[in-house]
Amino acid sequence: MNRPKRDRIRRYLEAFDFAGLFTDPEIGWDWPETKGELRVPTKGDFINLDVIADKRGVKVLQVPPNSDGAIATSDERKAIEKAVTPLATEHVLIFTDTTKTRQIWLWTSRLPGKPISYRELTWEKGKSNDLLLQKLFSISFTISEEESLDITGVVERLRDALAPDYAQIDGFA
Repeated sequence: MNRPKRDRIRRYLEAFDFAGLFTDPEIGWDWPETKGELRVPTKGDFINLDVIADKRGVKVLQVPPNSDGAIATSDERKAIEKAVTPLATEHVLIFTDTTKTRQIWLWTSRLPGKPISYRELTWEKGKSNDLLLQKLFSISFTISEEESLDITGVVERLRDALAPDYAQIDGFA
């Protein structure tokens, strides 16, 4: 990835501009068909997630901070992920804090006959965050891929980028 691309992607992350990031031609995801929020049930209440982007049915959703401004705990993140699944089977969740100093990106791998695997990447203000940048370019799509791309191709790209151990074991690589 060349320096100008890396710098542009880094600016999106620093600004917490996930819609701009995913719909940037370098990443190549699509605007969601229906903009707005996805209302998700949690612990006797609801949480509204922002629908950021979509690629062939795979949704990118931003999860707001807790009432104290922090990112949900690991158990809370898993509970939210579980609650989202019936509403958006394939998805990436981006958890953020109020101070805009941290992001946790969560994707869940569900392979037949395998336990559910939660894959998280963390972005922190002031750090290089090169791993997340690298993974973002791995889940980007070009115009030439559009015609033949389906939900399976998007999920395989996510699996290859975010769960490489499964890719090698299951022959997806």
